[in-house]
Amino acid sequence: ASVGGGGNCTTETSCTKAREYEDGKVKHIITTDDDTNTTSESDVSGSVVTIFDDGSVETNATVLGSDGKQSEVSVKGNSNGSAEHRLKYNNKTTNAKVTISGAYTKIAHDGNVSTTIDTIMNNEKVRAVVTTNNKGYSHTRFERWDNEAKKWKTILPTIKENTLFEPGNNVLIRDEEDKSDMYIDINATVSQEIVF
Repeated sequence: ASVGGGGNCTTETSCTKAREYEDGKVKHIITTDDDTNTTSESDVSGSVVTIFDDGSVETNATVLGSDGKQSEVSVKGNSNGSAEHRLKYNNKTTNAKVTISGAYTKIAHDGNVSTTIDTIMNNEKVRAVVTTNNKGYSHTRFERWDNEAKKWKTILPTIKENTLFEPGNNVLIRDEEDKSDMYIDINATVSQEIVF
């Protein structure tokens, strides 16, 4: 399927739309039957968006790093509102998946990718965050919206800010069936020090 405002709103559970902007950036949105939007934006010029017959959508981008090696980034939104991002660099693939509808994923111009999912817990706005740099290293954390400062603040990093999960890691952000808790599960090979 094409971009440029095109979309697929024929499934019973979702509406998928994609758009390419004049500056080469792209955006895709899946709206589920409960009016939740799962969104992806790419600042990488030349990104390609594909809308599939099942209502899922995928954005692909390739970035050349300062070391001369390519990073291949793929962001997929599924018709049920779940999302995932994958980054392949130097023959290793790093994955992050969110099973909760409503994720927002951003591919930066340098190939770094970040996925967030917001929720309300104990009357506070909180979110889980996974960031993957253009070489496949990931960092995860929970943040809370600070109403006074008008910005997100880290409340629970899963590891120290200067420590990263190595390329090839797999992250899963999920919630309980009753939506009472949100979790970040990480599966990673560890060959260097990780500080929690």
